[in-house]
Amino acid sequence: MSTNANLSIDRVSRRLAANQFFPEKQAKDLVVLHFTAGGSVAGAYQSWISTRERVATAYLVDLDGRIYETFDPSQWAYHLGVAAAHNPAWRQDRRSIGIEVVNWGGLKPGPIGSLCSWPNQYRNPYCLLTEENKYVRKSFRGLDYFAAFPEAQTEAVCRLTRQLCDQFGIPKQIPEAGRRENLDWPYYENYRGVASHQNFHAEKTDIGPAFDWERLSRTLVEHD
Repeated sequence: MSTNANLSIDRVSRRLAANQFFPEKQAKDLVVLHFTAGGSVAGAYQSWISTRERVATAYLVDLDGRIYETFDPSQWAYHLGVAAAHNPAWRQDRRSIGIEVVNWGGLKPGPIGSLCSWPNQYRNPYCLLTEENKYVRKSFRGLDYFAAFPEAQTEAVCRLTRQLCDQFGIPKQIPEAGRRENLDWPYYENYRGVASHQNFHAEKTDIGPAFDWERLSRTLVEHD
């Protein structure tokens, strides 16, 4: 059975208006994973439609694995925030398909053995330190804890990425383990495959150390 059999994508309820992305179709050779640094699809979507800056990704993946397509993935929007020296004519944004995954991202210790997410100076309660299934403890770019990705969501991200690679002929490869968390322009400027926002922006921590890259790699090559 195909890895992408019965992959359900909602192409209606979170569709962006035509003036919130760029309609011209582009050749694609890269998928870039992001997290929302928030707790809902609605929050990310609202932040995009509240401006006219055309910042968005083609897909949103909710905690329960539901997938929303916001515009045709052959089109594009700003999603990387890469300096012009490495992104002439928005080349990196044009050639890539962004997937935004609902996840709070980095966490910091709060009161009474808790972990808190970033809103209000990392005072938004997320979980208790005893709830070890809800976070990953690993130091990355100044943070020591990251929110976990639920099983259904991880499966959806892996299958969606596989489908996009099949659809656009994108190489089914992930970054080498030693470069996976790095900003490394000689490596990534012309890299083709699947990467994440942290590989293109020094101040970003998404997709972060909690994401299961090895599972994604297995899904990409399964049944080939």
